[in-house]
Amino acid sequence: MVFKRVKSFCLAVLLFSPGLAVLPTAQAAGFEEKKGETHFEGRNREFRWESDRVHYKCSSGKKVTVIYMNIQPQGHLAFIDYDGVMRLMQPYRASGNSVKYMALDDHNSFRWHRIGDRGFLSYLPYGKHGEQRLEKLCQVDD
Repeated sequence: MVFKRVKSFCLAVLLFSPGLAVLPTAQAAGFEEKKGETHFEGRNREFRWESDRVHYKCSSGKKVTVIYMNIQPQGHLAFIDYDGVMRLMQPYRASGNSVKYMALDDHNSFRWHRIGDRGFLSYLPYGKHGEQRLEKLCQVDD
């Protein structure tokens, strides 16, 4: 059930992103699932994506769930579930095994910094300088 909600949300993001075709409803879209890969076709555009769900346990005791998505031909996205709220993020800096993600919402700007199997969550208030660290150390939770 959660996967279907994420898929619908992903579909909405794909359909309403600049430069992409818009379909009237999600039911009008055709999905085809094959071994961890989802395929979508609509209005002469084709998208393929793979996702990887990772659960992290932070030093504060809180849990963070991240769904990393590789969407072809668009690129990468991450959905961060923190305190029961799902936030959509895009990568803005990568080097080696480190990737920094930034929320698409400027007024609610969360940041996720992934280094290997660890992560750090921070928040940058709108119109302010300097991030506030929310979670200092999050490790992959087996």
